[in-house]
Amino acid sequence: MDGDSLGKVISIIIAVLFMVFAPVMLVTLKTEDAMQSFVQSQAVEFVDLSRSTGCISPDNYLTFVNTIGSTGSYNVQIEHRSKLAFPDEEHFQQTGEKSYIVGQRAYYRDEILGQMFGSGQDENYLMKNGDYLSITVTSKGNGVANGFMRFFTGHAGNGITVTYGGYVGNTGEG
Repeated sequence: MDGDSLGKVISIIIAVLFMVFAPVMLVTLKTEDAMQSFVQSQAVEFVDLSRSTGCISPDNYLTFVNTIGSTGSYNVQIEHRSKLAFPDEEHFQQTGEKSYIVGQRAYYRDEILGQMFGSGQDENYLMKNGDYLSITVTSKGNGVANGFMRFFTGHAGNGITVTYGGYVGNTGEG
């Protein structure tokens, strides 16, 4: 086989591979975009419902996790920050006047779920008006799109990551 024939064979193989893999890669990227949009809309719905009601209900949480779980495997992180006022002892000792320092206490997923499901009975996790609730959803493992990205570029894609949050009692409506 001469060099020209070998070049033609290699060109044909590359063309066939491109014709097979390019459409598959485009479909997987579109599918990942659709899953990103779906997870984003579910996260917004979950957080907004929790913010407007002032609580995370076990049913709301389980529905959210099961719904997004139908599209893949995800890590779900929840953070609830609540403002707290603490007496300022140093100021009181120096001036004799009562004073307070405003700080924040953060509660995370394990603590929140422990309160909701830990007592043997499902309980709502309560929040106060003005608290801040946020959620971060990250896909576990590598999807098909990440495999293609790693194969063609040598670098894995980011997968699906969604972050959303807002203040409790402030739904942003009307």
